[in-house]
Amino acid sequence: MLSTCTKLKDLDGGKHIYKYIKEGIVEPNLILENALIDIFAACGETQGVFDNMKTQDMISWTSIITRFANIGQIDLAWKYFDQMPKKDYVSWTAMIDGYLGMNCFIEALTLFQEIQMSNVKLDEFTMVSILTTCAHLGALKLKKWVKTYIDKNSITNDIL
Repeated sequence: MLSTCTKLKDLDGGKHIYKYIKEGIVEPNLILENALIDIFAACGETQGVFDNMKTQDMISWTSIITRFANIGQIDLAWKYFDQMPKKDYVSWTAMIDGYLGMNCFIEALTLFQEIQMSNVKLDEFTMVSILTTCAHLGALKLKKWVKTYIDKNSITNDIL
């Protein structure tokens, strides 16, 4: 039912399920609450569920960041990203993609530099975002450096 609510952007269905949790009829758990984040986010209402969770995991954090970044609320996405206790390549890529979506290419490259300092292992999806940023900036030298980085770090380049 939750995935259907998300696909249909059925906010009323999501609110109905969330009401059961708040009233104690349904015991909350991370899987359920993460699914609710997706429903509310698809409908443009995310904060309530996330902020009321007893515990958030990497999926919770990344979901909220991705949703805000995807709807152009990059400052709010950054607020949550900055508060994340631990960041992985998926959360970093969500922020980079958010900046790309807002045509904030310098900010996307700045994040790439921060990733390198954080020692997070990147994947091919992150690298596609970085190469896209280079293309938008016309940064051929940087693009060549990124290609060297990909080769040096043995990042799969099937989609590159």
